[in-house]
Amino acid sequence: AGALAVAPLGVASDLATTARRLFAALRQLDDAGVEVIVCGAFPRAGLGLALRDRLWRAAGGTVSDITAE
Repeated sequence: AGALAVAPLGVASDLATTARRLFAALRQLDDAGVEVIVCGAFPRAGLGLALRDRLWRAAGGTVSDITAE
């Protein structure tokens, strides 16, 4: 309870590795009962779009944009 976990996903130039790590991390976080996940944004094209969609679905559509302006 109240713990913080960090799961490095990889570098932005290797989205295939990032995708594998993200899917594994989401399974682990779900098994642990995590309620809040903070993740950087992915490109809005190609595999990045698929990663964004997976995060959206994992969040049940409850997503907050915390981008600094």
